[in-house]
Amino acid sequence: MVTPGLDNDGDYSRRRGTKKKRGRKNKYITQIDAEDDEEADQMSDGSADDGLDGIREEDEEDEEERLAKLAAQQAQTEAKAKEEAGRKKKEAEERAAQQALKKQQDEEARRRLEEEARLKAEAEEAARAAANANANE
Repeated sequence: MVTPGLDNDGDYSRRRGTKKKRGRKNKYITQIDAEDDEEADQMSDGSADDGLDGIREEDEEDEEERLAKLAAQQAQTEAKAKEEAGRKKKEAEERAAQQALKKQQDEEARRRLEEEARLKAEAEEAARAAANANANE
């Protein structure tokens, strides 16, 4: 007979590995911690030997670490955004320079074609004039 969760040897090792963790992280943990601190303050009556000072210090250190980590992440995100903006600006400048160069090259090509057409027309006119001069002789 096969029992679910048991290996062939009858040991429960497979069963132990399939346990699922229950519950979810409470999204109101900071509010609950604040309420617990408030209750602890009310219960302790401000006495210094109640043992809660160490816990408060740890909570404050944890909060400071969390804020420092958050600030570092924000600074990193800002640095990445600044770097991306610089890269995009550089790319835009390069595109503008390429467009200006292409426009200049197109203008030069147009001028050369016009000059060649003018020279060709002058050469044809000179050839016609020479042909007319030869025909009149």
